[in-house]
Amino acid sequence: MEFKHDDATALKRCDATSGVPSSGPSEPAISIDEAGIAELIAFFKVLAKWDQEAQTMKKCSNCGRPAVFSLNAIISTLGISKRLQESSAAVPFCDPCLHELCGRLCSDALSDCVNNALTTLNRRLRERATSAEHQERITDPRA
Repeated sequence: MEFKHDDATALKRCDATSGVPSSGPSEPAISIDEAGIAELIAFFKVLAKWDQEAQTMKKCSNCGRPAVFSLNAIISTLGISKRLQESSAAVPFCDPCLHELCGRLCSDALSDCVNNALTTLNRRLRERATSAEHQERITDPRA
C-alpha cells in the first residue's frame, strides 16, 4: 500500500501498482497540515538527540550502570621546596558504587573528605533540580 494526496489535503490508501484508491475496508482519511508535519519533524529531532545522548552517557567503571560522578585523584608531594602534582584520568561511577568505594577507603581522613565532597555534590544537584523545576513552572503556565 502507498498513500496518495487528494484535493482535500487528505491522504488516502491507494493500490501500489495502479495508484487507484483501494476498495478495501473503509478507513478514515488522515489529514496532515504543514504545522503538524513541522511538529512531527521537531519531535523526531528531539528523539534523535535523546538517543545520541543516551549512547554517549558514560558507564560506571564498577558495575556498568549510567555514571553520575567521576572521580579524579590529585597526588601532591609534601616537604620539598617545589611541590609536584599529578592528576589521574577521570573514573566514572554511579552513586551506589561511589558510596561503596568511600566505605572501603583505608584512611578515615580520606574517606571523610570524599564523603563530604559527595554529600556536597548531591546537595548541589538537588538544589539545581529544584531550581530548574521552579523556573520551568514560572516560564510554562501549563505546569
